Amino acid sequence: MSPPKHRELLSGRMQPVAIEADPDAIAQAVKAIKAAKNPLITVGAGALHAGEEVQELATAVQHGINLVTIVFNNQGYGNVRRDQNTLYEGRLIGADLTNPDFVKLAESFGAIGYRATSAAELKPILEKAFKDDAPVIIEIIVEPGSEVSPWSFINPEAPQ
Repeated sequence: MSPPKHRELLSGRMQPVAIEADPDAIAQAVKAIKAAKNPLITVGAGALHAGEEVQELATAVQHGINLVTIVFNNQGYGNVRRDQNTLYEGRLIGADLTNPDFVKLAESFGAIGYRATSAAELKPILEKAFKDDAPVIIEIIVEPGSEVSPWSFINPEAPQ
């Protein structure tokens, strides 16, 4: 039996900053990646900036795991910014970040880095990334403040 073409691993919990993997999910992910054709992770810049995904990039490089990571760079913790704007009349604290150049960050670890500023740019970059023989980070530039609340998708029946 061949593995499914697409596989999704989620930890089942959401923190205010990002969706992050539980520690045992990393081992599950490595096992799934070996069986998957095109392993892909999506993450916000805030979570990558916080460090956990940077450690995973180092592990991917060290062990030759050709993982593609898409980083949505909105220069901050998007969920925190959106919630502070909504709940605290735009008074922001700790929501905005000065991010590194994610392409250079990837290269500094021995991975490959790309940047896309539009959907038209993303498709050929993604096709190339899946063929690269190294871990890849693709930075997608997102306008700060353009984040959409995930809550209506997570629990559509809850009052909004």
